[in-house]
Amino acid sequence: MCHPLIVRMIPFAALLAMSQLHLSCTGAGISPQASLARDSADLRQVIASMPAKPDAAQVASYNQALDAFLTRLFRKHPPATLQGTVECEGMRVSIDPGKSELLQLDPRQFDDIAIIRKVEGGDQVHAFVTRGGIGIPVVMKQNYRAEKASGKKLFPLNGRHLPATIIADLDREGAVVLRFHHTRNVQQATARGSTQALAYDLSTPLHRSMGDRFQNNMALRGLINSDRYLDDTGIYLPDVYDPTKIPVVFVHGLKSDPHIWQNAMNEVLRDPVLREKYQCWYFLYPTGLPVYASAAKLRRMLYIARDHYDPRHTNPQMNRMILVGHSMGGLLSRMQTIDSEDDIYHSFFIKPLDQLPLKPLTKQLIEESMVFERVPFVKRTVFVASPHQGSSVAQVPFVRACGLLVNPTNNLDAVTMDIRLNAHDQLNPELRKFRNMGCRSVQTLSPQHPILTSLQRRPMQVPCHSIIARKQERGPVENTTDGVVAYWSSHVAQSQSELVVNGTHSCTRLPEVAGEILRILRLHLK
Repeated sequence: MCHPLIVRMIPFAALLAMSQLHLSCTGAGISPQASLARDSADLRQVIASMPAKPDAAQVASYNQALDAFLTRLFRKHPPATLQGTVECEGMRVSIDPGKSELLQLDPRQFDDIAIIRKVEGGDQVHAFVTRGGIGIPVVMKQNYRAEKASGKKLFPLNGRHLPATIIADLDREGAVVLRFHHTRNVQQATARGSTQALAYDLSTPLHRSMGDRFQNNMALRGLINSDRYLDDTGIYLPDVYDPTKIPVVFVHGLKSDPHIWQNAMNEVLRDPVLREKYQCWYFLYPTGLPVYASAAKLRRMLYIARDHYDPRHTNPQMNRMILVGHSMGGLLSRMQTIDSEDDIYHSFFIKPLDQLPLKPLTKQLIEESMVFERVPFVKRTVFVASPHQGSSVAQVPFVRACGLLVNPTNNLDAVTMDIRLNAHDQLNPELRKFRNMGCRSVQTLSPQHPILTSLQRRPMQVPCHSIIARKQERGPVENTTDGVVAYWSSHVAQSQSELVVNGTHSCTRLPEVAGEILRILRLHLK
């Protein structure tokens, strides 16, 4: 049962500074003669003496005692051992696992619990999502394990980093009770019989999720050697799935990875209304595949996510999904909102598929990627610097030469070989301008590639919005470019709104871009 907030809000930095008078980030400052039992006794005394309406100094004293106790506890007891009653050198500490991981986290399910000593955001975040209050903010990490992923689909390959705040209370017998509140969803909790405002830090766990080196490695390596990273393709949830929240799926572009969306995700968390209404997911994929092949993988993963989390297809929030795509990711997103009919297929072949003398597997892969219906539960798209009519950069000789370094996947290589040997004369003549029949991601971004013309003919069946960057701050916007994609290519006549920002193609971290995405998310709630 929720109660009115009855404690004053204390600046996070002030509490952190008071806490650091006692402890450094390594736990130095704890007396060598101190023990876990002594820290537990000190904590019990502080809790017992804390009034229902503590002032700033009393909250700081509580946090200081709890910090000292947790620092020593985590050194001696791995998370897996924190269950039921823990004996701490003769003192008893109870662990409350909670009833729902959306509200309270069970430490036994985690591999590491790290107290946040300094807020982290890297170079992507412009404002931290933190608040002062009672309790100790931590990052609770679940490592990726294949057996865990099989039971929890969409589990991030670099692990899951969840935000929590630990508070301590006393049970009826006077023993310390620890609770690990999931602060993405819980911002206040009961302590000493009254509701207290929790301290929290949502930016640091997000940074550790999105700033991991694994994702950065995917950008170039996933472009050059897509086959190696093909099994990593998927939609991933940085946090626990919440059936009450609308999924927003962020899609990166060519030679990129999901970390580019860290600031936008952080801003969603920073807005209390949007944090309550939305959950941020991301699509990770190697970008050497042609646009139509990557779009087919996104389509398949969207259905996998829906079938796993909403098997009866009755959840109204799942049915309001939004896609946000940058650059080539915008084209992938667009292809989830159209019915292809025969347009995409005929941009490649001049005869019907059943008349082509190709292998059954080749025909199956062609049909899966070129003949499709829109994803019915995707209800809105946002395009950021997307080359709807291609990019002239893809035609630069040096870029075209670099594009030839992209190694095809085994399946794609087999398909192109089958077509070359058995149906080359049935190809759209425009494809003969390209090496490898225009089947590399860079080639499908050329303004001369027929797939882009066919996409223009297919109307999107959901509202869409455009965010376009330009390097030149002066002159007619129609003559500008972001350095990679010209305005005329990013412009979509069907868009309900269009925002032009000053910046380069790598504009996703700009505050104006995040602000426009938030505006669209608010619009979607109406």
